[in-house]
Amino acid sequence: MSSGGFKSKTNQSLLAALNKNSGEKTNGATLAENQSKSYDYGIVETSAERVGSYLAALGETGEKSVYEKEDAKAAVEKELQSFVSNYNIMLRKLKSIGGTVNSAYEKKLKDMIAAKKEEFGKFGISQNVNGTLEFDVKTFRNADVAAAKDFFAGESGMASKLLAQTKQIETHAADQIAALKKSSYALCSNYSRYGSSIYDNGVSGYKYNARG
Repeated sequence: MSSGGFKSKTNQSLLAALNKNSGEKTNGATLAENQSKSYDYGIVETSAERVGSYLAALGETGEKSVYEKEDAKAAVEKELQSFVSNYNIMLRKLKSIGGTVNSAYEKKLKDMIAAKKEEFGKFGISQNVNGTLEFDVKTFRNADVAAAKDFFAGESGMASKLLAQTKQIETHAADQIAALKKSSYALCSNYSRYGSSIYDNGVSGYKYNARG
C-alpha cells in the first residue's frame, strides 16, 4: 500500500471519529438543554398549580369559604399572600424561559392585573413594572372582607378569571415537559457503558407540594 493510500484511510478514519464525537457532543448538549427546560417548566407547572389552588379558595362562595370563617380576614390574607408569592414565581419563570407562547401568557396575566389596578390596590396588591406583584398587609387589614369577596369570589369574580388563565399555563407547562421527555428518549436509544440510559440522569420535571 502506498503511503498516500495509508494517509487517505487514516484521514478518513480520523474524520469519521471527529464526526462521531461531534454528534455525541450535540446530543449531549441537547439533552442538557432539555433537562434545564424541563426543570424550568416543572417550576412553572407547580407554581401554576399552587396559584390555582389559592385562587380557587378565593373564588369559593359557599358556607365553607374563607370569607365565612370565624377569622375571615386572617384567612383571606393568608390566601392572598400565598397567591402573590407563587404568582411571582410563575411569572418570573415564564419570562426566563422565553418564547412566543410563554411571553403571550406573561403579557395576558400582566394585562389582566393592570386592567383592575385600582380594585387590586384596595386589598393591598400592586403590580411592579416587570409584572410581579406586591402585597401590602397593612392596606389589606384596613380593607373590608365583604368587598374582597365581591371582587374575588363567584363565577364572574377576579379569582375565577385568573384561575382560567392559570390552568392554561399549567397545562402548557405539562405538555412541554412531556415533549421534552419524548425528545430526550429519542436521543437516548443507546445505553451508556455503565448499563444505564443517559436519560436516567437527564430530563425530569421539578415538582413540590401543591400547597405548602
